[in-house]
Amino acid sequence: MMHRQYTGTASLNPTKEAIVTLDLRVDNAAEKRMEIWRTFNDTYTLYEDLFDSITDKAYYKRADPLRHPLIFYYGHTAAFFINKLVLAKVLKYSERIDPSLESLVSVGVDEMSWDDLLSDDYPWPALESVRSFRSQVRSLVSQVILERLPLSDNTVINWEHPFWPILLGIEHERIHLETSSVLIRHLPLSYLNPDYKSFFKQDCQEWNSYDPSATNIRLVSVPAGSVTLGRPFHSDTARTQAHLKNFANIYGWDNEYGYHEASVPGFQAGETLISNAEFYQFMNDGGYHQERYWSEEGWRWVQYIKPEAPRFWVKKEDGSYVLRNMLAETASMPWDWPVEVNALEANAYCRWYSQKSGKLTRLPSEEEYNHMLQYAMEEEHKKTGTHPIGPDYMLDGCNIGLQKYSSSCPVNKYQTGPFYDIMGNVWQWTKTCMYPFADFKVHPLYDDFTAPTFDDQHNLIKGGSWVATGNEATIYSRYAFRRHFYQHAGFRVVQPIGQDALALDGEADFEAKNIFVTGNGQETSGNPYETDVQVNCYCEGHYGPQPPFPNVQSFQAVSARICEALVRNSKFSELRGQEDIRALDLGCATGRSTFEMSQFFDQVVGVDLSARFIQVGYQLAQRGSIRYSTPIEGEIQALREVVLGSSDLPLDGSAGLQLVEQLFGPQPVGQKAAERQVIADKVLFLQGDACNLNSTNPVYFNFHCVLAANVLDRLYNPISFLETIHTRIVPGGFLVILSPNTWLPDFTPFENWIGGKKVDGENVTTRDGLEQVLSPWFDLVRVKPHDPSFRDTFESLNVDGTLDSFHVPFVLRETQRKYEFIFAECTIWQKRT
Repeated sequence: MMHRQYTGTASLNPTKEAIVTLDLRVDNAAEKRMEIWRTFNDTYTLYEDLFDSITDKAYYKRADPLRHPLIFYYGHTAAFFINKLVLAKVLKYSERIDPSLESLVSVGVDEMSWDDLLSDDYPWPALESVRSFRSQVRSLVSQVILERLPLSDNTVINWEHPFWPILLGIEHERIHLETSSVLIRHLPLSYLNPDYKSFFKQDCQEWNSYDPSATNIRLVSVPAGSVTLGRPFHSDTARTQAHLKNFANIYGWDNEYGYHEASVPGFQAGETLISNAEFYQFMNDGGYHQERYWSEEGWRWVQYIKPEAPRFWVKKEDGSYVLRNMLAETASMPWDWPVEVNALEANAYCRWYSQKSGKLTRLPSEEEYNHMLQYAMEEEHKKTGTHPIGPDYMLDGCNIGLQKYSSSCPVNKYQTGPFYDIMGNVWQWTKTCMYPFADFKVHPLYDDFTAPTFDDQHNLIKGGSWVATGNEATIYSRYAFRRHFYQHAGFRVVQPIGQDALALDGEADFEAKNIFVTGNGQETSGNPYETDVQVNCYCEGHYGPQPPFPNVQSFQAVSARICEALVRNSKFSELRGQEDIRALDLGCATGRSTFEMSQFFDQVVGVDLSARFIQVGYQLAQRGSIRYSTPIEGEIQALREVVLGSSDLPLDGSAGLQLVEQLFGPQPVGQKAAERQVIADKVLFLQGDACNLNSTNPVYFNFHCVLAANVLDRLYNPISFLETIHTRIVPGGFLVILSPNTWLPDFTPFENWIGGKKVDGENVTTRDGLEQVLSPWFDLVRVKPHDPSFRDTFESLNVDGTLDSFHVPFVLRETQRKYEFIFAECTIWQKRT
C-alpha cells in the first residue's frame, strides 16, 4: 500500500471507489472488506491529488478570511480518522500518531463562533510533517480496515457497526474535497502549481458568447403533490410505504434520517439554473447598489464586502469579465454557465426579478426542490422507460462527481424530464434553513455534525456539484452553509401560482426575519426552542428552577463558588487588578458554571467536546437568552426561557454560598444579578477534547483555576488529561475535580479507569488513582471546615480536623416528579510552586 497510489488503473480519472458511496450490504465479507479499503485508499489519494495542484506556499495562505489556511484542511481529514477511531475505542490513546497535530487540526470547518480560528501568524506545522502524518494515518487506517475490524457474511453495516467510523471518515473527507476545491478557487493564480496534471484540470470548454441582455427565464409548471422526506433507520421503522421507499443501504449523515411529510401546492420553476447572463441583468440594473433588492442581512453584507460582481467573476482591463474556475480562468465569460453566488445574492436577485416580472419569485423550499426532483424523474421515466437513479442513488447523465468535467458547464446541457441540472453542475440554494426531521438523533461519534446548524443561519443546498462525490452526490443528501459563504453553488427560481410580488414582497427575505422551518414543516420566526432531548436535559439541570430538595443548590453555582473561594483566599487575590485572573471550565456542557465563575474571574474559558452543548452557552452570551423545553409528564412539556443578567442567571449573590461558607468561611455576597449585568466578554466557549487539548494556542494556558466537574469518569482516557493538565495551570494554581466516580466501559475502557477497581487484589478508589497520577505536580488540598459542626455525607474528618475530600449533592430532573439524586466527590489540588 504505497503512498499516493490508486488501486485502479486509470491515471487521469478517479476510480469508481473514489466517486460513489458504498453499498453497505455484505454478501461476502472478504470482498466487502477489500472494497471498503479501496474506497478509503482511493478517496484519500483523490484528496491528496487535489492538494498537489497548489504550491507549497499556498498551504499557508488564508484563501478565505473566514477559513483556516489550507494546511489545516490537509491535515484535518487524516486527524479526523484518528480522533474518531479513538473515540470509538477502535484505537487506544497510545496509538495516536501525533496528539499535538491531531488536536491542532481537529476543529474549525465552519466559522461557528466557538471554533478556534487561529491568526495568520500562527505557527502551523511544516508541510512535510503533515505529509508524513497523512502517510502514517493511511497505513494505520488500512491496517484497521484489513486486519482489526470484524465483518461477517450476509450482514449490513449500519450506525452501530464497528465499520461505521471508517465510512464516516471517508464521507467526511469527501466533503472536504469539495470545500477545499472552493478554497483553492479563491487563491490567486500565482499560488497554483504550473506542472500539475490531473482530471482536476479537465474544465468544460463549451460556452456561448451571446449578448447577455437577450435572455429570459423559461418556467416549467409543476403540479401540486406531496413529498415524504427522511430515511428510515431500518426498513421496519418506516412510518409509511412512501417512507419505506427512502430506505437505502448506503451511508447517511444524521440529518438525513427521520420522517417528514408535506403537501406541496403547484408552482412554476426555472427550466434551468440562473445563468451568468441572467444574473448580469441584475448587476447591470444596479443590483449591488440598491438597498431595496436586499434583505437587512444581505445589505449589511454588501456594505461590508462592497461587491460589484459574483465572487468568481474576474474583471479585465477592458471592462469585460471572465470566470475563475478552480485552476484557471476562462478565455471569455461563459454566459450560459450557472452563476455561482451566495444565498444573500441569490435572494437579492429573486427580489429584483419579482419587481421586474410583477410575480413573486423566490428560492425553492426543500420540499419544493424534492418535489421537482421527483417530478423530473417521473417525466424522464415516461419519456425513456428507464429510471434515472442508479444503484448508487446518483442521478445518471448529469455533471456530478467528476464524471464529466472539473468545472461547471452550460445550464442547458444535461436534462432530466423537463428540467436541466436538477442535480449536478452546481449546488442549488434553497430558502429552507437546516432543521431536523421527526425522529432525528445524533450519532455518538459525531454529535456536532448537524445539530449546531439548527439555527437560523444555515440554509440548505441541494443537488450536488461537479465535484460532489459519495454521499454528497446522492438524492438524499442534506448540506447547509451560512448564507454569506461561497460554495460551487447557484440557484433556480420558483414562482408560487397565484401570488404576485406586491402581496408577498417580503417572503424572499428569509434571512432577515430569522425564518426557519421546523420538523413539522411550519415556518416560525425568532429564536427557536431547543428540541434536542439531551441538550434540554442539561439546560434544565443548569438553568432550571431550584429542585424541591432541602440543602440542594445549583451544582454549577456551588462548583463555581468553590473555585472562587480557593482563589480569593490565595495569593492570587493580591494580583486582582494587576493581571487577569483566569479559569478553565472543562466539560462545561451548556455553560452555567462558566457564567457563574465570570462573576469573580476576569476570563473564563468553557470547553466541551460537544458543539451541541457549547452552542447553548455561546448563544446565551451572544443573544442574551435561550429557550428550551422540559418534560412535565408524558407528552406535556413546559417551555422555559433564561435571560442572561436577570434573576435567572446568575442567581442572586447567595447562590451556592451555604456549603462553601461552611467549608471556606464567609464569602462576599455581592449584588443581586437583577442589579448586575454579566459581562459576556468575560466568557469564551470553545469546542475541545479534554484528553487532547490544543497544545499551541495560548488561550489554553496560564489558568489560576481549572474546574473539571462531572467529566472525569466520562473521559475515554482520563490519565492523559491528568498527566497534562499541570501544563495549563500557573504555579500555585488549583485543579478542582468533582466526580460521582461512576466508571462505565461505555465511556472509559476498563484499562483506563483510574479507580473503582481492584489492582493486585486491593481496592483502588478514584481518589487513590488521582493521587497517584497527580502527585508529581500537585499537592492534595485538605480542607478544614470553617463550621466545626460540618460533617460530610461520606468522608470522615482526619485527626487534624481536615477533609481529604467532600461531597456536593445534585439532582438530574427527568420529569416534574422524577429526579435522580447524585453526589459528586470533590478533591482540590494545588500545583507546586
